[in-house]
Amino acid sequence: MPSSTKPWIVITGCSSGIGLACAKRFVTEGHPVIGTFRDMQRAREIENELGDNFLGVHLEITKEPSIAQAVKEIERLIKDYGGLLGGIVNNSGVAIGGPLKYIPMDELRYQFEVNVFGLISFTQKLLPLLERGPAERKRRVINMSSVSGKISNPFLGPYAGSKHALEALSDALRLELSIHNVKVILIEPGPIQTPIWDKSIAVQEQYLHTEYAPYLRAVNHLIGVLKKNAIGPEKVANKVYVSWKKKSPKGRYLVTRQALFTGLFIRFAPDGVKDWLNKRTLRKVPQP
Repeated sequence: MPSSTKPWIVITGCSSGIGLACAKRFVTEGHPVIGTFRDMQRAREIENELGDNFLGVHLEITKEPSIAQAVKEIERLIKDYGGLLGGIVNNSGVAIGGPLKYIPMDELRYQFEVNVFGLISFTQKLLPLLERGPAERKRRVINMSSVSGKISNPFLGPYAGSKHALEALSDALRLELSIHNVKVILIEPGPIQTPIWDKSIAVQEQYLHTEYAPYLRAVNHLIGVLKKNAIGPEKVANKVYVSWKKKSPKGRYLVTRQALFTGLFIRFAPDGVKDWLNKRTLRKVPQP
């Protein structure tokens, strides 16, 4: 059973990648962690791997009844084992790619249901639990954004749109929750070694019969190159933990070098320059 005087941390999407890395980091630091999973068999595997200070609960982030049940279970676990909730790490996400001219609306809605609406609903329902206890204690909501929350690239419009929305909502939430001493933090990674982009490539392949086929192949090639140079999810987990631990954290943290460059580029480059660079990059990629 979990045994720690440190506050609980809830992390969504713990089956692999950044979510799993975050769970490992917080458990290593002595925090009891509750991770969410769609596949409870995977949850049992991670529980066995991480030990008594990690518990898994089932969550389908796009379904309101599942969100309500998960929050109820989280509240029960924290009550049974003792302690207070200290942080929510909203990591669950999907990346849907393809030309906006052809993407079915149900896929676009699903992108936002996972990355935006489900995230906000889950956070809303957990906030009363997070706000309990002495007013001066540490409370954090950490949202996993991306450099795509700052810049939109061709054929990644759905994903970028969802992250742009998350950035705006997090900025508003940060100000609104300040009266409860809850810090809202955005984490903005660049390329990370995670399965999310393999799934994105698979989605884009369904559009290879369209006039965008050569450009989609170019994007897939670029994603492959980025994956080879991507950093491990542990780097992101470290940034998440540091942002949680800081007494006065910043509102957002860029993680990789590319993220830092992108932040500067977006800040100073005019739209025409950004468009020219995107088009030039696609033309330079060798076609199969």
